[in-house]
Amino acid sequence: MDLREAKNVTHRHPWEMSRGASLLHILKEGMHEACYADIGSGDLFFAKKLKQITPKQIYAVDINYKSLGKKDNISKLKNLSSIPRKSVDCVLLLDVLEHIKDDEGFVGSLLEILKEEGVILITVPAYQFLYSGHDMFLKHFRRYRKKNLIKILKKYNLTIKEDFYFYTVLFFTRCLQLALTKCGLFKVKNQGIGNWRFSKRHLLTLLITNILNIDFFINRTIAKLGISFGGLSICVVAQKERT
Repeated sequence: MDLREAKNVTHRHPWEMSRGASLLHILKEGMHEACYADIGSGDLFFAKKLKQITPKQIYAVDINYKSLGKKDNISKLKNLSSIPRKSVDCVLLLDVLEHIKDDEGFVGSLLEILKEEGVILITVPAYQFLYSGHDMFLKHFRRYRKKNLIKILKKYNLTIKEDFYFYTVLFFTRCLQLALTKCGLFKVKNQGIGNWRFSKRHLLTLLITNILNIDFFINRTIAKLGISFGGLSICVVAQKERT
């Protein structure tokens, strides 16, 4: 979770829990016991999950950290320059790239810390036509189409291993919200995910989390067959070429 949203957080949002579990499953398949750099790691929610799958170094990088240091195998840093060159097996950009004005240049800078044949896993919000006050509240510069994100990655000769939209159910929900808002029938509250009121064991939390987990699994699976339903978010896994 972004540090801007993390103030007074009591319960995790189903979106965050589902995304975390689903992405961790991807990493378990091919990046077990790797050295990770979680860029824009916020309150360390996902960085701490990485401890389940690796005993190696985890770099948690966020420009908003007030205090730095290392605890267990997680090192909190403010910038990429603190990470040794070509030392990281996998770079994570989980809903970060949309916050960066020069997204292309930033992707290029990540190659400095990534090992040969290292992997970048990226998630971003999808479809610019869905850009709303919610994005402005979160300080997003843009939303993406899959082909545009892939174009940026291919510019740096990164090989695309997986690419798919996910959370189709939330995509249609957001489309409906925007349509009703334009008609004056609905008012969107521009707030982050830090205001979820229900515990992780609450029936509503469990129901939504499981629906999102199934959504993610189906979209990832059918993408391998060349089928896409579209979704609220995009996931791309790309690999650095050996030089």
